[in-house]
Amino acid sequence: ATASTLLEIGNVYRLLSDFESADSVYEKGLEILLGTDPLYHDLVFAKAHILLFQSDYQNALARFVQVREARISSHGRDHMKTGVTSRSLGLVQFLVNHIDEAMVHLNEFVRVYELQDENANETIDYAMSVLLLGDMHSIKGNRDQAENLLAVALEVCEDNGFAKSSMDFVDIVDSRNNKTLPPGNNGSKDGECGRGGLFSRLAGRSIDETELLTDANERKVLESMVIVDDY
Repeated sequence: ATASTLLEIGNVYRLLSDFESADSVYEKGLEILLGTDPLYHDLVFAKAHILLFQSDYQNALARFVQVREARISSHGRDHMKTGVTSRSLGLVQFLVNHIDEAMVHLNEFVRVYELQDENANETIDYAMSVLLLGDMHSIKGNRDQAENLLAVALEVCEDNGFAKSSMDFVDIVDSRNNKTLPPGNNGSKDGECGRGGLFSRLAGRSIDETELLTDANERKVLESMVIVDDY
């Protein structure tokens, strides 16, 4: 089989959540190619998502950085191949609590995504990126921005029917929408309550002391989101 065929087969396994088989197939594809082949970086990118699923954040992060540098060199910053690499890099940075880095990369993905065909259907990874940006704006005390981003994430999920195809992720979005900030927290007026999602419990803690995502179920949903890019 060619490396291209092996990539496609591995992606099918990923869609079926058979990550062990997917990883084995990707590895066979890498054995065929040299590091200079563009498809090589597509396979490294795919394997990095397996590492993400396994909670091996540091190795996933290293591979996403490698692929992003290669794709900037070959495609430029405005190509979707580069954009989706920023998305995945931002997700890992979020999971390891690197707030500023995560915001940079997720904002870059959103920027590139919004350069594309405005008539195209919005995707689950766009909703995810917007939601996580809202979480981070919330922890930074940017209440209005956080609420605006949450509203966008809710709208994207509703408009595209993600409740049927990605119920676990939509449950996370809904949980943000249903929780409230304690009085006086994160820049709210005294006695006022509003949406705060996961960060409703973080009153009085500095950003450096804060772990963005402590809910094990939410962490696993984000790790295992099957995002197979076809760009």
